[in-house]
Amino acid sequence: MGGIIAGLVAARLGARVRTLVLIGPNGMALRHATPALRRGRPGLTPDEIRETHCENLRILMLADPAAADDLAVHLQMENVRRARFKSGGIPESDALLRALPAVSARIAGVWGERDAFAAPYLDDRRHTLARFRPDLEFCIIEGAGHWVVYEAAERVNAVLLALLDR
Repeated sequence: MGGIIAGLVAARLGARVRTLVLIGPNGMALRHATPALRRGRPGLTPDEIRETHCENLRILMLADPAAADDLAVHLQMENVRRARFKSGGIPESDALLRALPAVSARIAGVWGERDAFAAPYLDDRRHTLARFRPDLEFCIIEGAGHWVVYEAAERVNAVLLALLDR
C-alpha cells in the first residue's frame, strides 16, 4: 500500500516532490490472478499459525522460500495483527492510477521479477506508468518477489541510490 500512499502524497504536494519511486505498487486497476493463500481457522496452535503465515509469505510475498525466515514471519504476523482493515481489494483498485495524472514528479518503478501480483505482466505496469511519464525509469530486480525490499535489500538500495542521484 506504500506505493498508493506515496502517489497520493506526490499528487497533493505537486512540485515539492521531485522524484517518486514506486516499489511494486498495486492500485493501477491491473487485475491479474494471484495465488490462493492458506486460511487460518479457529483452534490453530501457535506453531500452526506461524506456519500458515510462513506459507503465505512464500506464496504471495517472497520468491525465494528461504527468505521466509524467522524475521520475515515475525514481521508478517505483526503486520497482520496490527492491521486496522482488510486489504484484499487494494491490489486491484485504481487508487494509484487516479492519483498519477496530478503527479508532476519524475517517476520510477521498481518490481521484483517474480512479484506474485505482477509477474508475468510487468510490461503492463511499465506501460501504465509510462502513460503518465514517458521518461519513466523502470527496474526489475531479478529473482525477487513482491516484498522486494526485504528479499533483495542491497540491490534495491543500490537502485534507489542510482535513481535518486540523477
